[in-house]
Amino acid sequence: MTSNELEKLIRDLIEESISSNDLRREPDTPARKLLLVEVEEGDFHRYSDAVREAINSEFNVIITNCTDALKSERSIPLLITALPLNVQAKAVQGIADCPLSILLQDCFVKGRDIIILKSSLAPLSEITSFNYRKLFSAYQRKLSEYGLRIVEINQLVNPSHRSSFLVAANIMNLPAGSQVDIDKDCIISYAANEIIRDKKLNIIRR
Repeated sequence: MTSNELEKLIRDLIEESISSNDLRREPDTPARKLLLVEVEEGDFHRYSDAVREAINSEFNVIITNCTDALKSERSIPLLITALPLNVQAKAVQGIADCPLSILLQDCFVKGRDIIILKSSLAPLSEITSFNYRKLFSAYQRKLSEYGLRIVEINQLVNPSHRSSFLVAANIMNLPAGSQVDIDKDCIISYAANEIIRDKKLNIIRR
């Protein structure tokens, strides 16, 4: 084999290796799909920048409405952007007379994964009557029993960290003040500790 032939063979092997790596490269878009159901048009843009960034970093987000979400593939989880108090009451009582209450009932009956961020719920503190606050607190517990997941943003994008080492990449996209669940023996890297301090993250060892 001449030196020219050897050089060509080496170049071909390098190109073949590069092509194989390109085929294995992770796509830019996250693999997990999430249907984000806007109760009012533009709800997603009204989320904070940090929340949108966290969701987009973990999911291939498809924005839709209640009517179209009913027709969507059942395996794709739904994140609703709002849940007014009157709809909470309807959903608990099994009343389905508006697009959102119809969607909720359909998800409960079919066991479909439907989620809302805690920050998207109207604060119960806005209800003046103590008895009404107590009532709607009970409604939210009942909705959770029916299958509605009421979560913090970090529970949606990073439900828990169950390895022996927590690195910066695990938490860098979380909004300030988020809670992060880790193993009781988990080792936290120096860079992760910096982020925890800067963002005032709440680390819970379990």
